Amino acid sequence: MTRIRTFKMGSTLHNTIFVASGGESGNTLEMAESLALNRQCIGDLGGVLAGYDTPEDQRRYVQFFHKNFEHYRDVDNIADVAVLHSFASMGFNNDRPAASTMLFEQALIESKIPFDIIFDENLKDLLKYRVLALTDQECLHDSQMDLIRKFVAGGGSVVATEYTSLFDNWRRRRRRDFGLEDLFQVSALPPREHDQFPAGGAVQRELGRGRVVSISEIRPAIAKPFGARMTSEYWKLPVNSKEILGAVRWAARGSFSLEVNVPPTVAAEPMRRIGAKELLVHLVNYNRARTPSISNVAVRLRLPDRSAVKNVTLLTPDRAEQPILPHRAENGLVSFTVPRLATYDLSVIQLE
Repeated sequence: MTRIRTFKMGSTLHNTIFVASGGESGNTLEMAESLALNRQCIGDLGGVLAGYDTPEDQRRYVQFFHKNFEHYRDVDNIADVAVLHSFASMGFNNDRPAASTMLFEQALIESKIPFDIIFDENLKDLLKYRVLALTDQECLHDSQMDLIRKFVAGGGSVVATEYTSLFDNWRRRRRRDFGLEDLFQVSALPPREHDQFPAGGAVQRELGRGRVVSISEIRPAIAKPFGARMTSEYWKLPVNSKEILGAVRWAARGSFSLEVNVPPTVAAEPMRRIGAKELLVHLVNYNRARTPSISNVAVRLRLPDRSAVKNVTLLTPDRAEQPILPHRAENGLVSFTVPRLATYDLSVIQLE
């Protein structure tokens, strides 16, 4: 359980999230998380006089942030997948839709698939994304469904689960079927079986230039009782996470903007500097307490069209050196290896 989702929401809304990090009760991991995912804010390190008592390792992180601030301003996420948080779906039923969405996002996080969390208004501009995830987004307005159809017609892909589009934006059940049945080619169960999901795997189909995947259910490892809080007891990868990730990869046509060979407890966030020839890859080791360092982290990042790489520099507050990393650029991708990840690393890819 991390603050990744909170920071991603703030990023979509072009906002900074002011959170507690560091201080007497904090650690550099919280600061690393803010560096990687927050916007130009390392967090609150404590009270008014906290600066005099800040531990040395946390001081290094503050100094690193100030010294390298240019890499944290005017940035935008690189994301292949957009996960919709529909206001009506989450508001009228904040139980299963919220839990399914959290578990779906957890699978993306642990697999290092670049994604954004988006909201209703963002459906009007999906050009940035290759895949739109509708995880039990059961309440959709007709105009929203038209925007989703337009996205698919333009070559985008949709991965939908459970009761997505079964209700309108006032949570009135549609009389005939899913509102997006024309995309899913899957029918809803009769009302008497409403709390059951059909058996079977994901249904995949190509629709013109786009692709559509329908997954009947995100199956939790531990079923959460209806109305219970989503505590760490239920915060496990879905039982069918391989099916989910396979569906997302198929929808994305086999590859993602970032591929990183690291354990599930490492988060990776790719970004680009707006108005600068620079790409960024943030790595955060959430398991630093048990795994103090991870060696030879292989990174592969998709380059913008007709781009060449000048150099790759590794920056980190955990060590003094700032090495230039060997890299290989071919077929629109740049590959390099991070020698050792402690808590936080920032790879800066300078383009020509």
